Amino acid sequence: MPAGYEENPKMPLDKVIFVIACVYLGWVVAWLISQKNAPISQNGTISQEDKKFIAYLQSSLAIIDRQSQTLSPDPNPAAKNNPSPVVPVLPAPPANLPVNNTPQIIERIYVPVYPQTPETTAKLVPVTPSNTDISAPPLPAAPEVKPPVAAVIPTNNQVKNTLVGVMDLGDRSTALFDNNGITTRISPGEFVNGWTLVEVGNQQVILSRNGQTKVLEVGQSF
Repeated sequence: MPAGYEENPKMPLDKVIFVIACVYLGWVVAWLISQKNAPISQNGTISQEDKKFIAYLQSSLAIIDRQSQTLSPDPNPAAKNNPSPVVPVLPAPPANLPVNNTPQIIERIYVPVYPQTPETTAKLVPVTPSNTDISAPPLPAAPEVKPPVAAVIPTNNQVKNTLVGVMDLGDRSTALFDNNGITTRISPGEFVNGWTLVEVGNQQVILSRNGQTKVLEVGQSF
């Protein structure tokens, strides 16, 4: 008995809950439908003032369209008139035609010139041997100038300057040369008997002249 008593109350509770849910859903659906119908009824009742305003807007738009159509054909004829003055410029090219005729006349002038050139060249050929005869005599003059320049040896035979001593003082170094019993002090950059003193140090000096260099030690002469 107690077990059957527990099953009977469960059945009506489920049904009651189901019915309550269905009623609630139906109420919600009805409320939504009423909310949708409310704006439709409001939109359907448009006032006459709004209708007049809409009609005014439509009429103004139509007038603007008409004005734009009337203004649009105006630039077209202006564009058509612009190319018309460009057409008379075309006859300018035929002026170049006479220019092509001028080089033809110049070519006819050059034709008789070509046969004259071989005659002039034939005359110049015998002139060349005459020039060779003139250039022949000055040849012996060249060897007379060069041999004396190479004759540097006799200068060495003239012993006039003897390196007596060297004063190694760095930038102020000097060399002592004896010339016929007279001792002179020479610094780098000065000339001695046609030679330039380049360097002084280590009891010797370096001389240069015309690309030639010479090294002298104490006691040597040149």
